[in-house]
Amino acid sequence: MNMVDRLLKADVVNKLAERPEKKVKMERLSKLFGFDFIITLRAIDPERYADIQKMAVDFTNGSADNIDIYQMQTQTLLAGIADPDLKNKDLLEKFGAVLPGDIIRKLFLAGEIADLTAQITELNGYTTQEKADKAVKKLIRTDGEVQAMYLLFREHHLLPSAVMKLGYGERQVLYAFIRYEMEERDEKSIFSIIGLTAENTAICHKVIRQAQAT
Repeated sequence: MNMVDRLLKADVVNKLAERPEKKVKMERLSKLFGFDFIITLRAIDPERYADIQKMAVDFTNGSADNIDIYQMQTQTLLAGIADPDLKNKDLLEKFGAVLPGDIIRKLFLAGEIADLTAQITELNGYTTQEKADKAVKKLIRTDGEVQAMYLLFREHHLLPSAVMKLGYGERQVLYAFIRYEMEERDEKSIFSIIGLTAENTAICHKVIRQAQAT
């Protein structure tokens, strides 16, 4: 059975109507108010999510010059917090707030706003920066070619894209230089600074200059 057949038999309407949710206990606010302060986060409609991103960007000069991070975070929370309803009129009056965004400013600390925004972003199917960082670090530890490109970037400010523009043979020469130096220094970690020998430095620099010129 192919995917079209599976989709035709699936309960598409009801399943897709169920947006991902998660409950988050706010430890600081729980202690402050004396009860479990639990927020329900929900994925945002894709079109609304895109609108929020656009609202935070300043296109005054015809280009995306400035991004209002706080505006983007606030609107993301307003759209992504299902409970409590921050637009509730009684709640607005209780907090002495004119706009729902005022409640966010009064209720949450800057770090809490950033953390909740990240969690809503993840519910919308995006990979958080923390997860992306972990994935890259894992590659650096386990993939020989990524290890070499990391060291070339760290020591020679050579972007991976520039390395990949080199021919296969030239890339292998650069990687071999780095591996040789790692073995020669008997380093236990790939994160140690790699210093090329005098004999290899001139050759390596020549290849690097060629890559940077492309």
